[in-house]
Amino acid sequence: MNKWPDGFLQSIDGLPGFDEDSFRKAHEVVPPVSVRLHPLRGAGLFPDVPVIPWEPQGRYLPQRPVFALDPLWHAGAYYVQEASSMLAGWAFDALFPQKAGLRVLDLCAAPGGKSTHLAALLPPDSLLVSNEVIRTRAGILTENATRWGYANHWVSSNDPTAFARLPQFFDCLVIDAPCSGSGLFRKDPDAMTEWSPEAVQLCAQRQQRILHDAWPALKPGGIVIYATCSYSFEEDEAVVDSFCTETGAEPVLLTPETSWGAVPVQTTGGVLGFRCYPDQVRGEGFFLAAFRKPVTPTEPARKGKKSSSAHDATLWNKASHLLSGSDWVCIPDGKNARALPAFLEADWQQLKHVVYLRRAGIEVGMPGAKEWIPDHALAAAVDLNPSVPAVALSLEAAHRYLRCEDPGIDPPQQGWLLATYEGRPLGWMKAVKGRINNYLPRHLRLRLRG
Repeated sequence: MNKWPDGFLQSIDGLPGFDEDSFRKAHEVVPPVSVRLHPLRGAGLFPDVPVIPWEPQGRYLPQRPVFALDPLWHAGAYYVQEASSMLAGWAFDALFPQKAGLRVLDLCAAPGGKSTHLAALLPPDSLLVSNEVIRTRAGILTENATRWGYANHWVSSNDPTAFARLPQFFDCLVIDAPCSGSGLFRKDPDAMTEWSPEAVQLCAQRQQRILHDAWPALKPGGIVIYATCSYSFEEDEAVVDSFCTETGAEPVLLTPETSWGAVPVQTTGGVLGFRCYPDQVRGEGFFLAAFRKPVTPTEPARKGKKSSSAHDATLWNKASHLLSGSDWVCIPDGKNARALPAFLEADWQQLKHVVYLRRAGIEVGMPGAKEWIPDHALAAAVDLNPSVPAVALSLEAAHRYLRCEDPGIDPPQQGWLLATYEGRPLGWMKAVKGRINNYLPRHLRLRLRG
């Protein structure tokens, strides 16, 4: 039996869709396990399980496996994500049917569920910046973005105030705001001990600040997708109501399918959105609303300073065989080099002067005395040239490789090899003189034994 925080159930009594009896019963049931497939690497996985209704790449699993023991998870073939939160991707897809050339900012992005979802939905001629202010969490976000492998998915670590220095830069802001977390009580009962009315009020204040800080970076006519995993009115409808009143933002209607179980909301202040309850949606608690920045006469967006290209043609000549296509710029970056899609170089020039970028484009490695030394991020890139020599590992050999051990195979040739499992990339190894050197970064190594 759950020990509910004092005052919690009373605080959400009367909200749209809330039924205390069924809500209590839902919290006595084991929560569903869900994953979202990578659109390129996830084909054919989990074929005989239910599809999440609002996400074609989403799957409900019958039980929770030990994901860390699955090389396909390490290879970025799927992402473990709570099903209700995938509705943010559905909302983005519905609000932006034409996605060419979009610039999107996921402002509170760690650990990366919604960001990798957005990256999968965006076309190659777009840009996604995923931001996380807490540096340790930003590291996890970077790992997940790297594993997902898209060159137009960048990671930054900045306070939201930094983005005000990019006026009218983004077409969409996705703000999954830090909250009191009551929507995840079923998955994490220990979170109940941290809930209090005071925590709700503090979170609501922080959410308002984040919205106001990032608002200047949104283009007129651009859309904010605002979400929380809280049931509290103060963090959900009240935040959006207040912000729209202060800024003139216009609520945008989203209409989930009735069969999904999401509860539509419309407040007297004009908020349009929906709530998810675990007794009605096969997922956890979630709130989402969207609103548009008015198109009014305003100061034109400042253009970034024109900079000469940072492309190093000599460096690129040494690395160009590693990536598909030719429309790249190669930029020295300390001991490494990064490859950017050429059309994004101007954005990189502008962003690097304003925000701290942890990841931009693909870190492709560095030239050695006799050969190119590839970076791990290159192994995970969806643009990796398929002609790069690769070797398929068995499950046992993949586990050894993921523990940073010798995988114990007879290499087909000498030199750099891409370690793969069921056709998906794990990382680099190098066969030299009868042995294999494992180049998986140590911080990514598997610590469990299967």
